[in-house]
Amino acid sequence: MCFEVVGKFVSWIDIGLVANERFVAVLAAADCLHDITHKGMEPVPKVQLVESLFAVLQQAAVFQLLERVNDQTPAEDVDYLCKLGKVLNGMGIELVLCYHKLAKAAIGAKVQHMLAFLKCDYDDPSRSVIDFARDYVQLLKTKPMLSEAETGHVRDMVYVIIHKLKYDDDYDFQAMGEDEAMFQEYRKRLKVLYDNLAAVDRDLVLHITQQFICSTLDCWKSLPMRDVEAAITMLYMLGEALPPASAGNFFSDEPAKVTLLQTMMRRLVTSDVVSYPHHIVPFQYFETVSRYEKFFTVEAALLPQVLTAFLDERGMNHPNERNRARAVYLFSRFIKCLKVQMGPFTDTILGQIKNLLSLDPSDATLLNREDQLYLFETVAVLIISAASDNKW
Repeated sequence: MCFEVVGKFVSWIDIGLVANERFVAVLAAADCLHDITHKGMEPVPKVQLVESLFAVLQQAAVFQLLERVNDQTPAEDVDYLCKLGKVLNGMGIELVLCYHKLAKAAIGAKVQHMLAFLKCDYDDPSRSVIDFARDYVQLLKTKPMLSEAETGHVRDMVYVIIHKLKYDDDYDFQAMGEDEAMFQEYRKRLKVLYDNLAAVDRDLVLHITQQFICSTLDCWKSLPMRDVEAAITMLYMLGEALPPASAGNFFSDEPAKVTLLQTMMRRLVTSDVVSYPHHIVPFQYFETVSRYEKFFTVEAALLPQVLTAFLDERGMNHPNERNRARAVYLFSRFIKCLKVQMGPFTDTILGQIKNLLSLDPSDATLLNREDQLYLFETVAVLIISAASDNKW
C-alpha cells in the first residue's frame, strides 16, 4: 500500500526526495518506479531522473535476473520480470519524448537566427545557412500539423526567397563571371527550398506568391527590373512547386474550375510586361508562357498577344542575341504543342518570319544557322498542320 501511495502521489512530491540512491535502493516495487518515471517534468530534469533511476537499478543488479531465466523459473519471478520490463519500457518512451522535445526546443531557438542570415543582403552569409534551412523544412514536412511559430517560419522563408531571388544591381548580364555563376547556382537552391516549403503548406505559399506576382504585374512600368523579373520567375517556379497530381490540370475553360495559376497567367499576358525594356524580363516571359503552353488551349483569345511578342523585336527580332536564340527555340516548342490552335495564324506567322529564313550568305539575318534550323522545323509543323486542318 505504501508503494501504491508513493506511485499515485509522486507527481506532487519534490522528485529529489524520491529519486535518490537511498530511497530507490529501498524502493524495489516496479510499478512505483514506473509511475515515478512518468512524472510530468521538463525534458532536461526528466532525462536526469530516468538516468539516475536506471543507474540505481543497475547497481542493484535487478536486470541480472534475466540471465537466470529457464524452464524452472518460478511464476512470481516471471511476473516480476514483466513489471521490470514495464519500467524499462516507460524509461525508453520518456527518453524518446524528451529527445523530440529537446530537439524541437533547441532547433526552434536557432531558426530566427537562421532566417536573419538567410535574408542578409549579401549572398555569402545567406548561402552559409541554406543547408540548415533545407533540413529544417524537411523536418516540418514530417509533421502532421504545424505550430503557430512554425507556420510563421514558413511564411518568413517564402518572403526571404522572394527577396533573395532578385538580381543585384551589379549583376553583369553581358559578361557572366564567377559571381554571376554562383548567384545562378544559389537561385537553384532557393527554388528547391521553395518547392519543399510548398509541400509543407501549399495554400500559404501559393497565397504569398500570388500576392507578390499580381501586385508586381499591376504596376510593372514603375518597378525596377529585379522586382519584375523575380515575379515572372516565381510564376514559372509554381509549376513544379504545385503537387504532381495537379500536373496537366492547372487550367480549365469552366469558370468554376479556374485556378489561381490560370488567373496569374492571364494577368501575365494581358499586362504586356513582355515590353519591359531590360532584356532579361522578356527572356523570362517567354520561358514562362512556354512552360504553361496548355493555358492557351483554354484561353485561345490571348494567343495573338503572345504570338506577336514572339515574332517582333521583343522575341525573335530582339537586339540581344541570346534573347533571339532562346525565343526561336521556345517558339518552336510552343508551336509544336499548340499546332491545333495555329490554323488561323499560320499565314501571318509565315509572313513575319520569312526575313529570318534566308540561307543566302549575302543576306543579313539576325539568326545563326543553328537557330534557323529550329525555325525551318517550326515552318514545317505549321504548314503540315494547316494542310491537315484544311484537308489539302
